Amino acid sequence: MPGDETAAFAQWRRAVTSADENTEPPVAWADFESSLGLRLPADYKAYIDEYGVGFVNRLFVVRHPTTTEAGFNLLQAPEQWEAPDAEQEYLETHLTAPPLPLGIGRDRLMLCADSDGTQIYWDTSQDDPDSWSVVVGDDDGDTWQALDLTLVETLLQLFTGRLPELGFDQAGYVTGEIRIQRNPFART
Repeated sequence: MPGDETAAFAQWRRAVTSADENTEPPVAWADFESSLGLRLPADYKAYIDEYGVGFVNRLFVVRHPTTTEAGFNLLQAPEQWEAPDAEQEYLETHLTAPPLPLGIGRDRLMLCADSDGTQIYWDTSQDDPDSWSVVVGDDDGDTWQALDLTLVETLLQLFTGRLPELGFDQAGYVTGEIRIQRNPFART
């Protein structure tokens, strides 16, 4: 069962060494959740309120509920899942079926953060969104790793070297610093 979302976000905030300014307009959470028909986890909302859109250590983007940047928007799932036969096509081209259907809503794996090759999904099968754990998947669909952690707990453990089984520390993304940058790949 995921831990205390308030404590997790407080730990995350202390661990972040630098962050670009949040330039997204504030999210009207009650209106957004009402239109979505789904409450979202408190640690996620705190993260979005604090940081907005940005890359964590040039790797993961936490998807934002209202940004106009399509590749970063929580409600704009990857195109391969939007077609009518998308789930069947996914199952035909990937090695292992996901533990739940992919998509937005209850009883699904809902994409909440991603990188080039790895995705973090909420398992939305619990009534209480603060009890949603995450499932980490890869582009090939050959691994689905359930973690008994919230999104923020996952990021905290990943970027402080407490999730070595995911391999990001070996790839150089765990550096002792946690930087959140709006777009570290923009040409200046």
